[in-house]
Amino acid sequence: MERSRSVKSTWLSRLLKRPSERAPSDQLLPFAESIQELARIGGVSSVNLPTDLAVPGILIPTCLAATANYLIAHGRTTPGIFRISGQTRIVTALYNHYMSQIHAHEGNAPQSIETTIRTAVLPSDVNYVVHDIASAFKKFLNEIPGGLLGSMKIFRELAAIIPGTLDLAVDPDHSEESQKKALRKPIAMILSGADCNERLCLIVAVFGLLAHLTASSDRTPPSPHHDPTARTEQDETMSPRAFAIVFAPLFVGDL
Repeated sequence: MERSRSVKSTWLSRLLKRPSERAPSDQLLPFAESIQELARIGGVSSVNLPTDLAVPGILIPTCLAATANYLIAHGRTTPGIFRISGQTRIVTALYNHYMSQIHAHEGNAPQSIETTIRTAVLPSDVNYVVHDIASAFKKFLNEIPGGLLGSMKIFRELAAIIPGTLDLAVDPDHSEESQKKALRKPIAMILSGADCNERLCLIVAVFGLLAHLTASSDRTPPSPHHDPTARTEQDETMSPRAFAIVFAPLFVGDL
């Protein structure tokens, strides 16, 4: 009888403690300590980019792969993608869904585990739209220590060789395509200096996603009912310059 009471008391005490241990719905859980930890415990998944934009099956942290794959599938037809903010409550729920997977194993994951492969799926109990997913994607990037590039040196080297890349084709003696091709090798050499393979794969995936969305915005014809004199933020497609403005602060994060 005493043992039964003891078991019941222990179970009740745990049950009563659970609500206080959970993060409130509007409170963000702590992020992983590093991009390596995010991948090791949070897991990695493949990104479904076209083969001309990234190596097939490239692996990045699951939280970023799941949101990126959704944006690859649905972001091309969404005006103002990444510029229009998602709902804070929904973005927080998406963020905490993936961070809770890390904290559930915090302190219990063997150091011998190098990589956890997960399926890149979004939570089924969260009602989201494209702008919520885009905001969650940016939130994950923003929380990565060192930002996307992880190095001011890499940032400065890229900035030094890509002056005016947002306005290519200013040189009448070289086509836009030839200028882009000339930049590929030096850019690859600079990015090879990333501090870890997890970061390099993520850089490739993010650049590939933005190229994918930019190409679609370049080809999207305006609506026949669109009034060019009454442009709004919601109407506008995202140009390379618009993407640069949104993503530039995420490149170096807290450095």
